[in-house]
Amino acid sequence: MGRSLGVGIALVGIVFVAVAVARQWDELRVLLSSAHLGVLLAALAAATAGMLTIALSWLIALRIFGAEMSALAALRAYFRGEAGKYIPGTVWAVVGRAELAVRAGAARSSAYCSVAVGLVALYSGAAVVSMLTFAYHWSAGAWVPFAATGAVLIIGGLLMTGTVWSAVSDWLRRSSKGAVWLPARSQFLGLVALSVPTWLLIGTTTWFLTWSLWPTAPFKSVLFATAFSWLGGFLAVPVPGGLGVREALFVASLASAPPGVAPAAAVLARLTFMLVDGAAAVLASVSGSRNWVPKS
Repeated sequence: MGRSLGVGIALVGIVFVAVAVARQWDELRVLLSSAHLGVLLAALAAATAGMLTIALSWLIALRIFGAEMSALAALRAYFRGEAGKYIPGTVWAVVGRAELAVRAGAARSSAYCSVAVGLVALYSGAAVVSMLTFAYHWSAGAWVPFAATGAVLIIGGLLMTGTVWSAVSDWLRRSSKGAVWLPARSQFLGLVALSVPTWLLIGTTTWFLTWSLWPTAPFKSVLFATAFSWLGGFLAVPVPGGLGVREALFVASLASAPPGVAPAAAVLARLTFMLVDGAAAVLASVSGSRNWVPKS
């Protein structure tokens, strides 16, 4: 039942993506008509590259937790499972991807731990990028995102101490009877570092789309707004894919943009990533057979 659940979540997620894009197609067509084709293609390429880096980071997380998986199999499981984030309830993205990995032969504990730790590392990277770019986006009301992002980093910093990290990992092992644990602290920090190029690509995607509407759009401000808004959307657990939350935070964080530009860029970015997720999920579903390398 668990293995079938992963496939079911992937299929339902693809349907949700298709329906969401179809509902906003008229708005998307208007936005696309005002943007340069070359810029849109560049944004699409950057978005695809960003999603690929997340999938490859997950492959590394899988191997850290003892699941040897080929890059092709990881890509297929990632994109099929990622469609689940558009189903109401963030848990489906985790369950979908993990169960697809289990279906392909991974131990369930390794699959779930890799997804959970990979997501925490990814959005820890978003918090780091938000803080690093914050100095370039100061405004009177900017203390709110600064305080929120700073709180995430402070909590994360406490967990980074060796004593606390080991204690949490030991507690997880005991309470779950060995089913859940943390990787070595250095391995987790490595995953966070790997997420930085991902956020640069996601930020570049959003900047291309913003630039198509606002030719003087500052890259650092757009990068800050992108990383911070994605982090806020991720923390809004009950909202599918952070829908609405991410866009509202992006608009609030890019207050310097001309009227109407930030909302249009936010919608265009959302639809671009949905198109990438949906197309990749369909491609992964019809691609070759499972390709696992058994752990020696």
